[in-house]
Amino acid sequence: MSVGKSKRPTVVVVEDDAVQLRLLRRLIAKTGRFGRCYSFADPAKAIRFISTCASSKQEDEIVDLLILDIKTPDMSGFEALRLLQRNIDQSAMPKTVMMTTVSLPDLHLQRATANDIVKAYFRKPLTIHDLDEILSTVAMPEAEPQLR
Repeated sequence: MSVGKSKRPTVVVVEDDAVQLRLLRRLIAKTGRFGRCYSFADPAKAIRFISTCASSKQEDEIVDLLILDIKTPDMSGFEALRLLQRNIDQSAMPKTVMMTTVSLPDLHLQRATANDIVKAYFRKPLTIHDLDEILSTVAMPEAEPQLR
């Protein structure tokens, strides 16, 4: 599935920090280049939502971009990603997964870049520039992971 001219990318944000989430949602809205944005503090709820969207088989319901916090209280971003990959047909997976963190440990970077679906790994807080780069990645899922 590719992002058509008539469809702006649908975004799911998984972020447990209310301040970071508010900032991310503002940035996403400010770009004006994304479609619907859904946010979850709990990765398990986000996975259920993405699964429901995937099972609808409607292109406009498929999540294009998943912005996933690496460290949440109940489940790491890596665990959430593994669970998502086990439970969703690959054709309905978000085209791009971006992982975020407040720090940049080498182990996290290695784990993120080892997964084909992870296209970017960013330090928080994100900027408008980061989101613009991410949008170009959504349009071109074969892009290499980026470190910012």
